[in-house]
Amino acid sequence: MIKQIKTIQEMTKILVTNDKLLEKTIPCSKGEWVQWLCQEIENPRIVVFADFENGKINAYVVILNNVMPPVFDAVSVLYLWSPSNHKTTRALIERSKEFAIKIGAIRGVISVPTDHTDKYIETFGGTKIANVFEWRAI
Repeated sequence: MIKQIKTIQEMTKILVTNDKLLEKTIPCSKGEWVQWLCQEIENPRIVVFADFENGKINAYVVILNNVMPPVFDAVSVLYLWSPSNHKTTRALIERSKEFAIKIGAIRGVISVPTDHTDKYIETFGGTKIANVFEWRAI
């Protein structure tokens, strides 16, 4: 079940994930990452969606809300971890797109390395721009 993480207790469940990409992607340890996410729990510009099963996180996405019309019209995916399967990844990205469109985003940008192929990201409607994938609401 995909839902937005809204409590520190839920956020700390990221600590027990089998995420081996984080420290290759983000310049900090998993503990520092989770501490930062917990500090930002009430920041409306940082949003985390996770796929929960039996109280554990199977996958999650961290979104930066850059929507500030008329200057910025996009959200950015700061980090996406989804080792379980393509169905879960698709559901996380679709939920992220729904959220983004609801807050007025026209574009979404995934610009961090993931463990998925370029062709797979393109199935979400992404267009490869260097090492960045972008989707448009319109």
